[in-house]
Amino acid sequence: YLCIITKHTLMNKIGKAFLAIISVLFATVCMAQNKNLATQGAVYVFGVGDSMRDSTVYMTTVQKIDDANLQKRTGFLLDRPFFSLQLKAHFTKTLNDPNRLCIIYYTKSEKKANKMFMKVRKNYLDEGALLKQLTAEDFKFASVSNAVHQESNEKIDEAFGVDYEE
Repeated sequence: YLCIITKHTLMNKIGKAFLAIISVLFATVCMAQNKNLATQGAVYVFGVGDSMRDSTVYMTTVQKIDDANLQKRTGFLLDRPFFSLQLKAHFTKTLNDPNRLCIIYYTKSEKKANKMFMKVRKNYLDEGALLKQLTAEDFKFASVSNAVHQESNEKIDEAFGVDYEE
């Protein structure tokens, strides 16, 4: 009876290890394909900093990013997390508020970006929020270089235990 439990436990461990290896390989292939499917282009972005603890909502101006990384097929902005973190770092540094929710809106058209900006602004005003505009002098999004993406992918690979130099 003990022998059967041991074999069963061993098979479970082998199965889990196999599943982990397949997951890592799948993630690696997806990241490699994602690098090949990315293109650079201009987008117009603005950010919103909202907090449940505060009725004040901060909005950046609409800003043009010339070399944003976009997914070729869908046009999805791959840099969104980095822009969101830039805005979060700004609130942490200037307001000592690291818990502010930072939302990034983007589009390829300046006209659509301004329209989206006015719609979001109106929605917050209708909810009774106190809006504060962050000018370009107060906050400006920085372009995210490919080096940052490479460093991020390396950290992900390190977390999964992937080593390409072997």
